[in-house]
Amino acid sequence: VYDRLFDTYTQNALEECRALNWCPSVAPMMPLNTLGDGNCLLHATSLFVWGYHDRNLDLRRSIYDALVRDRNAEIRTRWQTWRDRANKNCSDSMKVSYDPRTWREEWIMILNAVDPDREPRQRLQSLEEIHIFVLANVLRRPVIVLSQREIVDVSGEPLQPVTMGGIYLPLLCDSFRCCKTPVVIGFADGHFTP
Repeated sequence: VYDRLFDTYTQNALEECRALNWCPSVAPMMPLNTLGDGNCLLHATSLFVWGYHDRNLDLRRSIYDALVRDRNAEIRTRWQTWRDRANKNCSDSMKVSYDPRTWREEWIMILNAVDPDREPRQRLQSLEEIHIFVLANVLRRPVIVLSQREIVDVSGEPLQPVTMGGIYLPLLCDSFRCCKTPVVIGFADGHFTP
């Protein structure tokens, strides 16, 4: 039962990088197994909040609707600002040159990734940081992502940084309408778990 309920691989990965269970005075957290069908972020969130997987894609649809209804482009502007900052911190060989056409194409990819009605439905596209920010606003509660800091190869050498980890706040909502208790999920090797 233990092996079917808990994700020990993710637990070990997050403990190894000291993102989880590093403080002896706090009760240890155990990541739950989550479906790995491309919707694991939303499965993990749904398991944390309500206790079941998001098989009907309700959270995915809510994020998509929020992005489509972004009338004042507030979400898109925040995303562009974040992407610009991240781009400036990259090495020259990794930098992307953004022109209006590139920004439009990237935004369409953000929308398409979360579109619950996009075909084929067998394997959903993985979501990005902007989707977690929108999720925090849809839920009206903070989302904390405990994550590895970098992806490493078989010999332990760093390959690339992981930017998914952090605290995502519902900054687009009035604070008095928000739940103060955060959703806490783990992210290791491209997979989310509550």
